[in-house]
Amino acid sequence: MKAIKTMFALSIITLSGCAALDQIAQDMQSVIPQQEQITSTLPAICQAAKDNEVKANSLYKNKLLIGTGKIDLIMESYKIGTPYTVTIKTGNVSVFAGVKNERTVMNLKVDQNTSFSGTVDSVKNDFNGCSIWLTDSSF
Repeated sequence: MKAIKTMFALSIITLSGCAALDQIAQDMQSVIPQQEQITSTLPAICQAAKDNEVKANSLYKNKLLIGTGKIDLIMESYKIGTPYTVTIKTGNVSVFAGVKNERTVMNLKVDQNTSFSGTVDSVKNDFNGCSIWLTDSSF
């Protein structure tokens, strides 16, 4: 009987602890600022880079980009902190999505349509066309 009472008491403590952890997680989300999401279209971003690459990077760098496209290439990267790069074609734009997690990359295939998100590292519009480089990408 004593064991049952002890287990009951531990269950109540555990449940109240979970509720407290849930409240802490909710409080943390309200404190942590949400990353600003880009609302411009990819062609508008590319036009901004064509007009003035420095200005475009000041507008879009470190902001969240969400989109869809077709995987063109999956490769190891030489960029420090981002061991993998997934190239995604979306219209005339090449998105170079930097990925840290090998498991994420292992689940992707060339020619696969995918949704992606990541933090803009840079925007370029040069003789190769428009390219957007992302970090911390997910699919």
